[in-house]
Amino acid sequence: MLPTSPRSTAAGGFGAADILFPLVAALLLVGLSFVNFLWFHTLAELFAIIVGGALYLIAHHSFALNRNAFLLFLAQGLFWAAAIDLVHTLAYAGMGLIHGDDPNPATQLWLCARLLEAATLLVAPRYLDGRRLEPWTFAAFGTAAASAVALVLADALPAAFVPGSGLTSAKIAGEYLIIALLVLAALGLRRRRATLDGQLYLTLMAVIGLTIVSEFAFTRYVSVYGLSNLVGHICKFWAYWLVLMAISRWMLAEPFRSLAREANSFEAVPMPVLILDARGMIQYCNESARQQRPQGGVGRHIHEVWHPSGSLQDSCEICAAIAGGRSLGTLLHDDARNEWFGIRLHPLQLDDRTRGFICFQTDITERKRAEERLAQGEKLELIGRMTGGLAHDFNNLMGMVLGGLGLIAAKLPDDDKTRRHFEIARQAAKRAAEVTKSLLAVARKQPLTPRLIDVADTIAEMMPLLKQSAGNTTTVEESPCRTCAAPEGCAACLQAMVDPAGLGNAILNLVINARDAMPAGGRIRIDTRVRSFQPDDAGLPADLAPGRYILVTVADTGTGMPPEVAARAFEPFFTTKEKGQGTGLGLAMVYGFARQSGGTVSIYSQLGLGTAIRLYLPVAGRKAAAGLAPAAATPLPPGNGESLLLVDHEAALLAIAREWLEQLGYRPVVAHSPAVALDLLKDRRFDLLLTDIVMPGSIDGLALAAEARRLQPDLRVLLAAGFPGDLLPEGNAWPLLEKPYSTADLARMVRQVLTC
Repeated sequence: MLPTSPRSTAAGGFGAADILFPLVAALLLVGLSFVNFLWFHTLAELFAIIVGGALYLIAHHSFALNRNAFLLFLAQGLFWAAAIDLVHTLAYAGMGLIHGDDPNPATQLWLCARLLEAATLLVAPRYLDGRRLEPWTFAAFGTAAASAVALVLADALPAAFVPGSGLTSAKIAGEYLIIALLVLAALGLRRRRATLDGQLYLTLMAVIGLTIVSEFAFTRYVSVYGLSNLVGHICKFWAYWLVLMAISRWMLAEPFRSLAREANSFEAVPMPVLILDARGMIQYCNESARQQRPQGGVGRHIHEVWHPSGSLQDSCEICAAIAGGRSLGTLLHDDARNEWFGIRLHPLQLDDRTRGFICFQTDITERKRAEERLAQGEKLELIGRMTGGLAHDFNNLMGMVLGGLGLIAAKLPDDDKTRRHFEIARQAAKRAAEVTKSLLAVARKQPLTPRLIDVADTIAEMMPLLKQSAGNTTTVEESPCRTCAAPEGCAACLQAMVDPAGLGNAILNLVINARDAMPAGGRIRIDTRVRSFQPDDAGLPADLAPGRYILVTVADTGTGMPPEVAARAFEPFFTTKEKGQGTGLGLAMVYGFARQSGGTVSIYSQLGLGTAIRLYLPVAGRKAAAGLAPAAATPLPPGNGESLLLVDHEAALLAIAREWLEQLGYRPVVAHSPAVALDLLKDRRFDLLLTDIVMPGSIDGLALAAEARRLQPDLRVLLAAGFPGDLLPEGNAWPLLEKPYSTADLARMVRQVLTC
């Protein structure tokens, strides 16, 4: 917002052009006075008249920008003084307004104009303390000016000049009165100089000084052709020129300079900011808004562009606030884009009327998702504690049942039917005991014996069992770690402090779940890698501490899960299988084991594409490797200003990827949904599209990539997902950047795709 105080800061002082023009004009006027004094007088007064009118127009129409009552008051007074000067010029001998060549009326009008000017300068400082300008001041000045002209024309004022005698005592007294008022005005400005810009203060003091010199010259007035008249008019010319410079600079130039500074800051705001008119039509927006919507929606109604598709304007609380001219703070959820926005709407007031609105839209999608993940984690924690308590009591009961059955076994009669029933009861008790173990794993109270193991070796040893468990129609593949530079380097870092049996059970559970998701067969791939997470890394799961982790991914080519199912996949007893085909504890046990081991589990799934479940285990040590030397760091390949379109529903990941790519020399533009990306693709050209595959809504990354290539056939495409690349549908020709990815991964893949 612009300051309402009259104090502002103009950049620098007056330039050479500000002095050169009036200097040349003054010299020309002086030269003209020796040729035709009437022309000189008329042009000098005409300048003051034009300046007076310009001052008022500038001050009046720019007042809404600066609210500078002090300068507007000055402009009003000088405007009406210039109006008296117009009559003074026409009353001059030879101009025809007054018959004859009596100079007295013109001299009287001069005195009246200068008295009004001095009074204006004297009273104006009262508005330097923020006082509002009264609405009647302009009319009061007009009334005073009209009254003065009427008194002069009615010959009701004391004579100021008598031909043959010169100035009267009344005229000289009037000039000294004007000088006294100007001195008082200078003292008033000096007392309030702290509320004035230093340059403006000096300019106004120069105006007062020049006017005093002019008035003193007129106390020596002898003839209209005399030197005193020439000096008086030239000083007045300079005084009006300085006032014109002051008002145009401090009421126009400086406010617009401030607006330019505000505009630069406005563009840099890292959130969409919209300027609306009183009807809600978008008039202007910043760069952040233009990155999320084509042109930010300028020229269209905010509801049409920024509100959820399908929502009704009649029931929109933001539109209701705009219609009522009031401020509003609310949350907005776009189901189609799966985005959350915090909305702040503020009216822009002018003359006590709402002229428009400024709307701040904060993307809180990531915060809401973090809250949901935290709530999900807390729910799992609560369920785990409840399950642990139940398992403890149930374990005691089953201990008594099994103990009692053991005592009964020795005393059973030799009756086949009785022994068959007894065996059924004992098997059921054993199964109940196994369920108890599962419940303890979910509650993270399962007895574990962690030791330092090689994760890759453990998976390799399990491969025969995993392949057998998957069945004949499903292929299980193992992919060695590709993180390290040399193949032998992987064995040096894939060590974790975990329970071997627990890790085996977790991987076996994941493989069996993957098998069940592919009733007609398919592929399961077990992938291992090492990844370091920093505290501000967007790929860091919400319930995982920063550090170095082994990532074991079990991915399948099955049916996939809808988002609402994937969100509940780790809940105990939650299952989508038919009744009797599963307990719903498999993934819950994996989650419990991972958390008990200091890690966590994440899930990526897409209907029709498959599911990838990733197990995070803390790196606990390095296996000795002879001759293994650390790989030298290679510089990241820079960009050449290529334009990239980044699409992902994870706002934090988008922000970090954008920052990385900007540092590398690219020009990234982000889109939080496929719909926004398609709008951008229709509007501008890009060199590369980097899109996540798994996104909410009806359009996934694969469909977006296909449509993008239709719109821009030369567009390069890079996909991103938590799936291994070779598990994508057959026929996919686009490279894949696997999540979570590092800066180096991103830089190398983007450069590779752009140059291939």
